[in-house]
Amino acid sequence: MNRQSAMQDRVNTLETYIAHQEKLIEELSEVTAKQWQEISALSNQLERLSDKLKAIEGGMAVKPGDEPSPPHY
Repeated sequence: MNRQSAMQDRVNTLETYIAHQEKLIEELSEVTAKQWQEISALSNQLERLSDKLKAIEGGMAVKPGDEPSPPHY
């Protein structure tokens, strides 16, 4: 194998490696974007549920922690 052929083989190998890396980076970017969307949706849902829980607790006459223990304790 002459020097030019060896160099061309190395260049081809590197180009193949770079192509695989670019594909992997693109796939990881897509997964990351989907995860951020899911995190955002879950954060919004958690905030809504937290607000509902606060509203329910605010509407209670006696909070569960404020109730006296039953007589048998």
